[in-house]
Amino acid sequence: MKLGSNNKNLGHQNISENQTQLQHFLTEVMDKANIKDGAIRFYKNNEIDTPLKSLELSFEFGKTNKDKCKSIPILYQRKIIGDLLCEKEKFHSNNELINFPQITKTMALLFKRFKTNESAGQSYSQRPVLIGYSQQSLKLESFIEKAASASFPVIIEGDIGNEMSAIAHAIHSNSPTPGTPYVEIDCSTSNHVSFDQRLMQSWEQAMGGTLYLHEINELSLSQQSLLIGKLASDVKIIVSSTKPLHSQVNNGDFYRQLYTALDFLKIHIPPLKERKEDIPYMVNLLLLRYRQFDLQTLSESTLQELYNFDWPGNFIQLERVIIKLLTFANSNPIKLNELHSLLPEIIRYENDSDTYDVITHDDIIESLIKNDYRHLSTLHKSLEKSLIFLAENYYDNITLDDLANSAHVSASHLSFLFKNHLNKSFKKILAEIRIEHAKCLFQTYPHKRITDASLEVGFGDLSHFEKIFKRHTNMTPRNYKNSVKKTRILQ
Repeated sequence: MKLGSNNKNLGHQNISENQTQLQHFLTEVMDKANIKDGAIRFYKNNEIDTPLKSLELSFEFGKTNKDKCKSIPILYQRKIIGDLLCEKEKFHSNNELINFPQITKTMALLFKRFKTNESAGQSYSQRPVLIGYSQQSLKLESFIEKAASASFPVIIEGDIGNEMSAIAHAIHSNSPTPGTPYVEIDCSTSNHVSFDQRLMQSWEQAMGGTLYLHEINELSLSQQSLLIGKLASDVKIIVSSTKPLHSQVNNGDFYRQLYTALDFLKIHIPPLKERKEDIPYMVNLLLLRYRQFDLQTLSESTLQELYNFDWPGNFIQLERVIIKLLTFANSNPIKLNELHSLLPEIIRYENDSDTYDVITHDDIIESLIKNDYRHLSTLHKSLEKSLIFLAENYYDNITLDDLANSAHVSASHLSFLFKNHLNKSFKKILAEIRIEHAKCLFQTYPHKRITDASLEVGFGDLSHFEKIFKRHTNMTPRNYKNSVKKTRILQ
């Protein structure tokens, strides 16, 4: 399914990385729902409650015929923030009808994340942002929606290095009053005197808004006592902890009275090793944020190693490794040996499973040659789209950017998908497709000129064609033609 925007602000040259990711994730949602034709529309935030709403973003996919479409509201915090237009026939199936609330809910969460990340990107403080499409990430987004609409205190627990600050800021940004003050205190860096002064000052600054206490478990009991008397004030409190606070209470390291006052809404952030599918998106974001020059990137083997590592320090550790790599590396794309020298504890993980769960490499190539794409459904959706694009355009001059645009995904992430799932670059897959088509030409037309066959399957250079052909068949094109002729004579 090809997803496109009809909003002039989303043109190819002006589109931001956040917008690219939003398009990609929305495409994933549509593909999983098997919705081929329709549109997604999101309204401007300040006009949600007005009868006449202006569009902020609008995406169309397939053929959109409004007369044949039904509108389904997209809700966030029980308010309509957009709508999904899709074919009325989709409502004929009870199974698909049951899925629509979940489909539109996922769209709402993704759009609100996009808005939060856009806001964070406009800040000079380089606030951390949430990214990824794993079920764990969507669960965090769902918690943000609920916690943001309530005025009760929030506890965020997770390992050191997780995106606790990003979640706290997202809760504030999606509250009914996002324009009010947002103040953060790092509890791990304050002694008693400095914390007392900082708390008084920050509390005044945060009046009517949100005060976020990062790593509250680092406060001493005397520092905790300063908080107890202030919790009834006109400030929403969000705290994070790298240790379970109820355990801290049982151990005598945290005041029960303070914990009871805070324990209304609580979420635990899973460690990064439990949501590995988010890592490629994180790496891509960090590359765009910290690269030293426009074309700086990572090699496929380096990307694979970053994906395989368990990241005990979570997002913060990944961020620091990427920064060091981009700053100190001498190669481009940055090679694996530079990653190993920078992070010697990184471990290679052997993949115990087959490269493909259902379909083999030979099956994939055969499916692409025959234009029978049914078996490709077991692959990642962006990879599936890219392979189909290669199968239908193999004779053209195709670049990685062309392929990425066809799949609505970044070029670096698509390169990672090819290496991770197929263990080959897209160029090698494309070469195999072209050689198989050349073999078919020689089998059908044994007297066809080698130069003509080379051009027809997409090779502009004859010597390159002959080299690649021999590499894949262990025969020159001429010898292959002769073998076909001999076989026909014997028959």
